[in-house]
Amino acid sequence: MIWLYLLACSSDPAAPAKGPGPSSTGPEVQVLDPVARASRVSVALRGERPTPEELATVASDPTALSGLVDE
Repeated sequence: MIWLYLLACSSDPAAPAKGPGPSSTGPEVQVLDPVARASRVSVALRGERPTPEELATVASDPTALSGLVDE
């Protein structure tokens, strides 16, 4: 069993990690629109959904999301 630890320690740390490549059949990444991102961020940071006013602000100006995060 100790040879597994030795083998793991002898690998090149600068070598890139092996993982699914671009031709993998894993899940696709979906980019959320600013309003959906505002909802996710609000729930993650505050534990509650954003107010309708906050959603309207982000819908009209997507760059306003960073200001809401800072609050």
